[in-house]
Amino acid sequence: MIAEIHGDLRSRLIVSRWWLIWAAMGCLTLAAASASQWTTRILPGAIAPHVAIWSAEIAVTLLTIRVLHRRSGGQRTAKERALWTIWLSFIVAASTLPLLERALELSPFKLLPAASLLATFCCVLTATLVHWSFFLGIAVFTASTIAMARMPTFSFLIYGIAWFCFLELLALVFRPRSPIATRPL
Repeated sequence: MIAEIHGDLRSRLIVSRWWLIWAAMGCLTLAAASASQWTTRILPGAIAPHVAIWSAEIAVTLLTIRVLHRRSGGQRTAKERALWTIWLSFIVAASTLPLLERALELSPFKLLPAASLLATFCCVLTATLVHWSFFLGIAVFTASTIAMARMPTFSFLIYGIAWFCFLELLALVFRPRSPIATRPL
């Protein structure tokens, strides 16, 4: 029965094009992180450009999901609602980090490694609901959290590379397998 559920879930992920969404999001997040890294170098301490970059990234991500997912109608399952709750909570929590920095009178982006740590936690929750491959995110984001803490100058770039690696790995795991072509003899 578990194998049937797993197979059904994998089929639904493939049919709903999530693998393609993850591939697109990996590139998009890497682009946003690279833009933030560049902005940090040319406008040190400026917050507004980062707000614009990451707001645009979230908006384009949601638009990408809407365009590529193309729901066939009906209601979301309890599992789908849980997944949306987990990852929307990540967005909200990561978005509050600058407010926390300001309240604690820390320099901008001092808590950026915490965003990677939040992603680690969300991967654990998602892995328990969906598929073992989300456990890959634990390794990727734990490593990026440590790297970001040790090399804060490159935090945005490390963060973008971590998301890119994780999402592209998911896309590879869940991409449709092409049938083996057979030729008549």
